[in-house]
Amino acid sequence: EASRNIAKLEKKLEKYRSKYEDERETNRNLQEVGSLHALRNNYNRFPRFQDRPNQNSLRPICAKDVDLTACSRNFLYVPGRSAWVKSNDRHHALAFGPLHSLDETTSAWVESSSFTSVYDRTVELFFHSKDCIYYAGSYHCHNFRKNHPRGIRISRDLSAHAIADAAITFEGGPRRVLTNFYIDGVLQVECVGLQCVGFDHTLYEALLERFNANQPSLKR
Repeated sequence: EASRNIAKLEKKLEKYRSKYEDERETNRNLQEVGSLHALRNNYNRFPRFQDRPNQNSLRPICAKDVDLTACSRNFLYVPGRSAWVKSNDRHHALAFGPLHSLDETTSAWVESSSFTSVYDRTVELFFHSKDCIYYAGSYHCHNFRKNHPRGIRISRDLSAHAIADAAITFEGGPRRVLTNFYIDGVLQVECVGLQCVGFDHTLYEALLERFNANQPSLKR
């Protein structure tokens, strides 16, 4: 029964996608020069936290397959769903998530948020590069959903597949269809502003020490 419901849903989604196919480029252009562009510009105006180490000097604190969010509710790690406000600066950041999630029982879209627990709080942000995870610093989470309730277009430097994964929390859902919907702009995403307000050197050093202690010793 569940398989039939998913098949019906995929068929409906494909039909919905076709309906908006002709508007794809127009939507992309409007979104990119609209909401997201404005958000990036606003964040460029935030003051820098001067005690944050240079990005290039940061060292990895764990392998990328570690589930950091299970370690502490104060950790924020959303691989494929975050982006630096300025790629050549990497100080303030933005995080993205689905506006709705797919209910496994009813196959219905339910309004939801990946960031309810962090809105208006300061959290420890992590990001991945290649095969490792890095500590970015302490970031205050600004709720932009209230200003953009209908969401914004996904950024080109994000993973549409990661957004789809966040929208479907069970096996067998129509991830491929949703991924295309996010790429085409048929489905929008919510955005959280991440303002760097600190850097916990004690936490950083503790994570470094633990990671290095677990590394295999080099043979002499």
